Amino acid sequence: MKAGQKKRLFGTNGIRGTPNVDLTPNFAMEIGQSIGSYFHAGKIAIATDTRLTGAMIQAAVGSGIMSTGTELVALGILPTPALQFYLQDAQPIWSDDNSITQSSTIQWH
Repeated sequence: MKAGQKKRLFGTNGIRGTPNVDLTPNFAMEIGQSIGSYFHAGKIAIATDTRLTGAMIQAAVGSGIMSTGTELVALGILPTPALQFYLQDAQPIWSDDNSITQSSTIQWH
């Protein structure tokens, strides 16, 4: 990144960041509140990958979603295609990115 440039968090279908640095539990909870408020689907499924920070991010995003009165279906550890299959014709979903990097991504599909 060049000097003076702001770090970009929003990508094509998610928000990428380093857990506990720019992707804090509080920020993840606020993202969950935004997702729950915008989609207010009645039910939103959530899954994560196997990174150590996955449970923390899932709990924070899930808390935000539930704070809007939206029901949360926590599916645990799943690859993104399995989560997409679970909800083929349902509301947008969230999953933690399955890449092998230090950063994480909050995705919706």
